[in-house]
Amino acid sequence: GRLKQFMRNYEFFGAPVGMFFVIDKRMGYCQWAHMGMFMQSIALAALERGVSNCMQECWATLHTPLAAHFGLGETEMIYCGMALGYADASAPINTLRSERAGVDEIAEFRGF
Repeated sequence: GRLKQFMRNYEFFGAPVGMFFVIDKRMGYCQWAHMGMFMQSIALAALERGVSNCMQECWATLHTPLAAHFGLGETEMIYCGMALGYADASAPINTLRSERAGVDEIAEFRGF
């Protein structure tokens, strides 16, 4: 069941919009972080407008065939994907809530 659910990534979970984010391979990890922040901004803006989203790192595993499919340049690669659509709140998978560590367990704020 877990693998079947994972494979739905490659169908963008049935969302009407699938986005791919491309980054230049020559960029360093700082720029990779910037791409993540850019994606988060899109996700938050979409959510504010009632559009659900799912960031999908799984697409990076297919970066070579996707580069050929999209005709990417030699230094370009698929960084990540994102599904955009309207979540079905009644679907059992969308009611799953995993336990999370409290902020005080994973972060330390100094100087506040």
